[in-house]
Amino acid sequence: MEGPRGLHAEELSSLGTLVDTVFMPDEPGRMLKIFPSLFNKDNLENLLVFTDRGAVISHVGMTQRYASLAGCTVKVACIGAVATYEAYRGNGLATQLMEKAVQKSRADGVDFMLISGGRGLYRRLGAADVGLHHRVHITRPVAEAFKSADVTVEPVADSELPAVMAAYRLRVARFVRPLDDWRWFLETRTCACRDAELLVVRNDGIFSGYLLTATTMDKGILQVMEFVGHPFALASAFAAAIEQRNAAGLTLVLQEEDHALRELAVAAGIALEPVHFSGTLLLVNTMQLLQRLQPYFAERAGMLVANQLKFEEKDGQFTLTWQSKAQSVKGRQALAELLFGNHERSLDSTWTTSFLPAPPLRYGINYV
Repeated sequence: MEGPRGLHAEELSSLGTLVDTVFMPDEPGRMLKIFPSLFNKDNLENLLVFTDRGAVISHVGMTQRYASLAGCTVKVACIGAVATYEAYRGNGLATQLMEKAVQKSRADGVDFMLISGGRGLYRRLGAADVGLHHRVHITRPVAEAFKSADVTVEPVADSELPAVMAAYRLRVARFVRPLDDWRWFLETRTCACRDAELLVVRNDGIFSGYLLTATTMDKGILQVMEFVGHPFALASAFAAAIEQRNAAGLTLVLQEEDHALRELAVAAGIALEPVHFSGTLLLVNTMQLLQRLQPYFAERAGMLVANQLKFEEKDGQFTLTWQSKAQSVKGRQALAELLFGNHERSLDSTWTTSFLPAPPLRYGINYV
């Protein structure tokens, strides 16, 4: 047995067989096809594996991207396609690969990991549920109230990609997506393992945003996987999409920044369901992350707080201090919850809530 190490180019087919067997046994070849941002020859060093007699038997996959959190540039590793053949499970291979991924990420300057899962393998390392998001379910009758004849939705044309990319850059918390990510989506038309469609929203013929929706529905409900644009145009676009697909309704997740849409939902009597980021978050370089978020802290709490904020770690205890005030939490998981928010375990601290939580990401087409 050999590993943990990066994948060799000639082993990509063997890796494909492993991840297909674990995740999509009825669709050979699909995993490599729908995750080109992960499974490509320029990303081999981030495809961490164990091999046995020439075959890949265990894998932890990783992409690395920059992201913008309220204008602060951070570096993120996305973890996915974690798989081990059944015959090799129970030997700690995935644990060793995850530890290798953390070590490599730290050396590469990554601030935190986003993991498309929440099992014990990740939580033992300190992965946490974060984000103060809300899921809303909009029924067809309710959506009718938002409908406007001036707002239309239709599939994106290749020529409209620059407008779509510019719209995405308006998100407060977003990936800094290389052009490759958008091109890969247009080639595969998949998002989070589902076939997907990118719909352009127009208001009186003028580009006003987009909806990324799953092409298949669950019990007649259309799932919006990513959206950007003017809130009133988007609200009407939801009604248009429901009508076009003859759906019973749709569901989507609002981030903290979606103030206007949240108020529209409340005014329409739509319930807000508290949810977190769809995976888990693992801190990698906490001190570096806090330094990179300093402009956000200054914007929220003032330059004095941001410049004098101190961070200490001792025996698994993490403490933020400013002048005579202190906030301590135990463990990396609790620290992630403090930094990025958690619905169930919010901390009652008047001085830290002036600049925390920071806005967390959502995957969209960056899901792996």
